[in-house]
This record gives sequence, C-alpha cells and structure tokens, in this order.
Amino acid sequence: MPSLDQVFSESLFEMGRPYVVAEMACAHDGSVERALSITQAASKADALQVQLFHAEELVVPQEVPAARELELAPESWKRVTQKARADGLDLWATVFDEEAIDLALKLDAAVLKIHSTDISNPFLLQACAQTNLPLSLSAGGSTVSEVASAVRTLEDHGASNLILTHGFQDFPTAPEDARLGFISTLDRLFPYPAGYQDHTDGASDLAYTLPLAAIGLGARVIEKHITDDRSREGTDYISALGPEGFAEFVEKVNAVNGAFSGKCPDDFSEAEREYRQSMKRRIVAGTEIPTGTTITKERIDLLRADDGIKANRLDVVLGRESQRSLEPGEAITEDHLK
Repeated sequence: MPSLDQVFSESLFEMGRPYVVAEMACAHDGSVERALSITQAASKADALQVQLFHAEELVVPQEVPAARELELAPESWKRVTQKARADGLDLWATVFDEEAIDLALKLDAAVLKIHSTDISNPFLLQACAQTNLPLSLSAGGSTVSEVASAVRTLEDHGASNLILTHGFQDFPTAPEDARLGFISTLDRLFPYPAGYQDHTDGASDLAYTLPLAAIGLGARVIEKHITDDRSREGTDYISALGPEGFAEFVEKVNAVNGAFSGKCPDDFSEAEREYRQSMKRRIVAGTEIPTGTTITKERIDLLRADDGIKANRLDVVLGRESQRSLEPGEAITEDHLK
C-alpha cells in the first residue's frame, strides 16, 4: 500500500495507485460492536477514518440529544483503533472540536481530517495545524476563496503536509453534483495533492465508477463510506458500501492500477514495448540484395518485423552498401551495412 509519506509528497504516478480510506462516519450508530464490525469490513483499505466529536460542541442545543446517541466513548474508540491497527489500517480522524483533537492524539491518529463544516473555523484550523500531523482538508461545497483562506491559516500555524479533498455529502449526492472537474482545479491552484470523497448512492454502479474517474483526474486519496449492512438503513448508509461491496470496490481500484500512467513521455509498459517490437514497420529487403550493393528505396520494403531498423530511420539505410547478401523479406540491421 502507498505510505503516508508517498500520499503527501509523491505524485499518483509515483505512488502506483491511490490510497483508499474507508470512511466509517456515524454508521456505527453509537454501537462499539458495530464499529468493530465495520472496521473488520474495512480491512482491505489503506486507512480507516472515524469521526470524533462532542454533541454540545457541534450542533445547536435542540439537536444535542440526537447527536449524542452517535457518540462513542474514548475507551470504545481505543478498541476500534486497536482493531484497525491489527488489520494493518492507518487511522484518520475527522475532528470537530479541540477535545476531539486531544482524543485523536491519544489514539495516535496518523492524519487529522478537517470537515468542510470547519473550513472557515479559525480556532479549529489553528488547533489542527499546531499538532504537526498531516491534515486532510475537505473542500466539499466550498468556494476557492474559502479553501485558499483555510490553507493560508493552516500554513501560518505550521501545517505543511496537506491534502485537499473534493466532494460533498448529499443524501445521496447526484452524479451531476459530483463536479469531478474541481479535482483538477484544486491540483492546479494549490501546491498540495488532491483527493476525492465519494457520496453517490451506494446502490448505484456510479459508486464504483465515479471514484475511478476521479483517479484519472489526479485524486491520490479516495474516501469511500462503509457500513456493516446497507439493508439496515442506519446512519450514513445511503452513500456507503457494505462489506462485500467495499471489498469489490478496493479490487476495482487495484485493477486500474497503472491505467492512468503515461504522464512521462516514452515511459512504456512491458506490454507496450512488446507491442512496439512486433507491430512497428521496419526496413526489410524487398528484393535480393547482393553483397556490396547500394541500397535504394526500390530495393526495400517497410513491413512489420520483430527485428531490423525502424521505418523512421530510412536515412541510416539508403545510400549505404550491403555488408553481405540479403534475401527478400530479410530485416535489415546495422550489421548488414558497410
């Protein structure tokens, strides 16, 4: 799997494949056992992303009781973290308040995620930056100026390892609202890698294909929601994949590994080199060419062959004498020429 250093410092083409984050969000519905089950289902990803918050610090008072039902205690998160690490997953933590940041640090989170809710929250931005951890900044539903302002705040307070993640959560997000082109915009405007967080309907084929398209546009990190059982229709299920669907999703991401390479000129794959060897036209003897004969265009053909000088190097052949006799159809090499 790509390392975090690669995610934040190397291009997608150097990484070889994007980094997959399994987003649990609140799909656990306040149950640690369900959270552990979801963590198990995420084992084929590179990281597990959890949401740490305190209801009183997140929503208005009348909504606190409902939000509190989705909280997990620190000891429960410790169990989830231990399970994630046992399965080889990095821990990414979306933090919504400073107490949540403290918990994320105690859990030894590898990355802090800043939700688009807080892209204009200077207090949380500063607190996250001062941890010196890599940061994932959600740019979903945000203007370029809001993203730029948040980036400046983070930089001013010491942050340097950033990733800017496009995608917003509707219920579900319609394909026309995915606006995948904004990934390229982020990549062009900011000196940080871009990612994509997918929120299309988990029951749709687009839940698989849109993230693959995002990879083609340069997304180095793909966040995908996961739940233990879509049929349960619990919190955050609408854009989530169940265990089998998530495993299939990771397989699809791995299957397109390398398909978006080719950014470096002439950086051919082995299969492409074999294709060039067998399919490109080469210079062959069109008639019998006796030893010492000056080779002219009337004496050659340009045909597919596994050997011989390539057709675009006619100047190397024409006007030179043959070193030995050549049979019709025999590929001409440098060794055949005086």
